[in-house]
Amino acid sequence: MAGMKKNGQAGYTLIEVMVSIGLSMFVAIALGGTITTSVKLWNAHLEKATLQRNTTMTADWIRRDVQDAHSLSMISGGFRTHDRAGVLMHEYKVETTADGPRFTRDSRAVVPDDVDSYLITTNSDTTNVLVHLTLADVNGARMDAYVKAAVRDRTRWF
Repeated sequence: MAGMKKNGQAGYTLIEVMVSIGLSMFVAIALGGTITTSVKLWNAHLEKATLQRNTTMTADWIRRDVQDAHSLSMISGGFRTHDRAGVLMHEYKVETTADGPRFTRDSRAVVPDDVDSYLITTNSDTTNVLVHLTLADVNGARMDAYVKAAVRDRTRWF
């Protein structure tokens, strides 16, 4: 009979109970550590994916607006797009806000990430723009965006 002692008493000894509790605690702590590490890794990858999405979205937005413009003009910390009549379409620049430096479109932050560094240049006839942005999230992760875009010749595009 399992669990029967010599004197006819059934049950577990105090040492057996202590050993089983100790083993159970060891397994629970190991499992908890694994789950905690997995959650931290998941959150880190999620934050990096969000930063990458924001960087890609910013680059696509700039490219699309520049291609839709007829001309470009440089301003301090950014550039402007103009239509065929010379009317301002959009203004992109880096502005310092209470939350840190932000890349803005028409004075509204394009993404919530800080601008770590930037370089904006145009060619001599202001038909091409090259933008290099380094965005940083709150944890200090950085992502680069390189945008090279040209205004389209509207006489050939319908």
